[in-house]
Amino acid sequence: MNHKLPKKIFSILIGIILTFVFIYLGFKVLSGVMTRAEGMVPRDVVISDITQNSVKITWTTDVETQGVVEYGTSPTALNFFFPESKSEKNHLVELTLLSPGTTYYFGIKINDKKYDNGGVPWTFTTSSGQGESRSVVPTEVINTP
Repeated sequence: MNHKLPKKIFSILIGIILTFVFIYLGFKVLSGVMTRAEGMVPRDVVISDITQNSVKITWTTDVETQGVVEYGTSPTALNFFFPESKSEKNHLVELTLLSPGTTYYFGIKINDKKYDNGGVPWTFTTSSGQGESRSVVPTEVINTP
């Protein structure tokens, strides 16, 4: 009977150790996922080089991501989209073939999560002509995941 007691204690200790190892590993995995999600949030969104037919939109993320700019002429209908060609931390999208003198609205989509300017899409208006080119003051993302 003495031989069964040490085996039982040994089994219990192994079970406790394995439980702590799995809890630790699970915490590490979840914290990595949460940190990665926070690192995907677009920051320092800048609208620049607005012409009659084009605009440049830039932003940064803490981790490499591949975003999609969704845009349109109504804040409730962002029907057009322009995906980035590769993952990076410093993002640049140039929208072309836009209509002169038109107000556009846009948001940024990363991994099926949509980001905007604090609950409303960012906005810009293309120039109406006469060769003017404008930049808009940088706007930071207010909302977080």
